[in-house]
Amino acid sequence: MRRSLPCVLALILLGACATSSTAGIEVAFEAADVDRAERAPDLLLRAQRARELALAAAERGDEAAAGDHATEARLWLQAALVEADRLELEEARLADEAQEETLAQELADTRSERRAREAEIGRERAADVAREQMELAFVAAEARENRRPSPMDPATAARAFQGRARLLAAAARALGAPTERVGELLEALLELGTVRDGQRALREALTLYRRALVLLGEARASSPVTPSVVASLVASGRERGLEVSVTPDGAFVTLGRNDESKVADLLREFPHGPARLAGRGARRLGTTLVRADLPEGRLEIDEAPDALSVQLPAYGASAGLEPDASSAEADEAPTDGAEPTD
Repeated sequence: MRRSLPCVLALILLGACATSSTAGIEVAFEAADVDRAERAPDLLLRAQRARELALAAAERGDEAAAGDHATEARLWLQAALVEADRLELEEARLADEAQEETLAQELADTRSERRAREAEIGRERAADVAREQMELAFVAAEARENRRPSPMDPATAARAFQGRARLLAAAARALGAPTERVGELLEALLELGTVRDGQRALREALTLYRRALVLLGEARASSPVTPSVVASLVASGRERGLEVSVTPDGAFVTLGRNDESKVADLLREFPHGPARLAGRGARRLGTTLVRADLPEGRLEIDEAPDALSVQLPAYGASAGLEPDASSAEADEAPTDGAEPTD
């Protein structure tokens, strides 16, 4: 009996140690934020397996194994909690970085919009200057032509069209026309200066002039019609010798004899909306314009007994230009022989 007493005491102590180890791991799991540790599922799974092994070893009375597994379980649990904290910090860092990137992108967008607006304002100002210069050049050219008692010789006419084409190209570039196409046109105009044959120079100058009109029209097409554009249409038409008036229903161009090429150039320069051809010879005019490479889909034809005219609805008073004062006065004035009403 005396010999067995130390063994019994040892077994009791071993059992107490095993119970203490398993009790400690249970306390550790109960005290820990297991839900948060689930953010590191692999580590938490290892902690739970070690815990189960510790409990199983304690039931078998293997206190050494129970203690080892309990220690392993605590370490894995602590590792899972540390990893969960790291993941939370990483997510917070990524959220901060994403917010910084968003703010940086918003700032970049704001700066880009400001630069685009500044560029747009610059183009508008440049276009105004180019338009004024072009109109002055047209007026000066008309004045020079009117002073001549006889028509210009082909070489002089070619130089006149060449100069106008350069002005149109400058206006197109100011309105945002592709730089490459403007450069090609200017290069062709430069090469035209080497042509010595007057008739050939005139033909090529006229072709380049109409290319410049098309380029300017395409550049204008990307922007809405404004009062200044309507005013430019009226001025450009009248400089060509066309009769142009503006009403709420659009701009009207009354055609005389041999005005087909003039109105074709006007339509190239001002491309917005349809062109309604009405009056005697409307079909013939439409055929002529299509042969001059005007888009057939833009033309609306109404053969009628009235005088031939072209209506451009997009360039009416609704675009910001008041109707001609002379037209309004004519509408209000009483006809001959009629008595004014009170």
